[in-house]
Amino acid sequence: MTTIRAISLHLNKPDFRLIERFVEGLKESGISPWTKRFVLPWGEIEDLQRAARLSLDLKENGIDFTAFPLRKVNIKRGSEELIKAMNDSDSLFISLILHRAEDAAWLLKKVQKDLGEAACTRIGFSIGSQLETSYFPVTRCVRNGISASLRMIPEIDVTDLDKSLEKIVQRYNKLLNDLSKALGVPFIGIDASISPWMEESSAALVERISGRNFMSVGTLGAIDKINKAIKKLKNKNIRLTGFNELMLPYAEDSRLMELGSKGMISPEDLISLISVCVAGLDMVVVSANEHDIKEMMEDSVSVALRRRKKIGIRIVPTDANPGDIIKLGRFGHVPVMGT
Repeated sequence: MTTIRAISLHLNKPDFRLIERFVEGLKESGISPWTKRFVLPWGEIEDLQRAARLSLDLKENGIDFTAFPLRKVNIKRGSEELIKAMNDSDSLFISLILHRAEDAAWLLKKVQKDLGEAACTRIGFSIGSQLETSYFPVTRCVRNGISASLRMIPEIDVTDLDKSLEKIVQRYNKLLNDLSKALGVPFIGIDASISPWMEESSAALVERISGRNFMSVGTLGAIDKINKAIKKLKNKNIRLTGFNELMLPYAEDSRLMELGSKGMISPEDLISLISVCVAGLDMVVVSANEHDIKEMMEDSVSVALRRRKKIGIRIVPTDANPGDIIKLGRFGHVPVMGT
């Protein structure tokens, strides 16, 4: 059964009265999202400590996670502030626009060393500016309003992708539009990206459509069919925002992790899929040094720029060996991929 994966309140300035109405309004409406989120506008590195304190206050008021996007940042100069903010609040997610892959790789290894692998799941890099979406961490507040994402894989009928997706998303489009009216804030839209959660696997969905193992011949065509079905929603009076493509976050997809544990997929495989969807390197737990991470990011940029799409990257570096299993916070046990 489809559920709301995340519902986010985007505000240019924190308004605790409105935030309280948002949380209470969800209860009254009967909408039970998996997580409730808050999205801030672009900020500077000097604002990180305030963002950390705000995220803790919001958590006490029923908001699970807070996203804070940074604009142009001198990563090495601002790293201590970033590390401190992430350490002070485990509900704070941070995103940065990717300018220099070398600096981004250095920062990820520093976060891993200082805070552990799980902290790396809360920092993302975007190729192009962050979009308005409920998918964290690569998001930002452009205007006040609410956005949402869905867990819909169990309800998708692969024999009629167009009809089943329209039925699912249309239902929640109405619910969320009604909620926005009750709150008196705009409905930004639904990010209709199809995203996994463990056994609700994006990779397995692709296999159901292609009839073959993931990354075999037919994989790209199956992904393209999914994305075309999502794009058709724009013509169905449904308000969309964000990425709106198939997502393949490694540590959130049981089938991807199974393939990764057997050495049947690599980071380069996932990078290659940027050619057809917003796969990127999302939640990839990899045994990698700074040089490896830099090259993975540069490869991702090369594909994304050719496709002219905005992409989010989350790499979780570890010192464990390929094939080892590590504990990754709320994501549980995840097998390490090799480079």
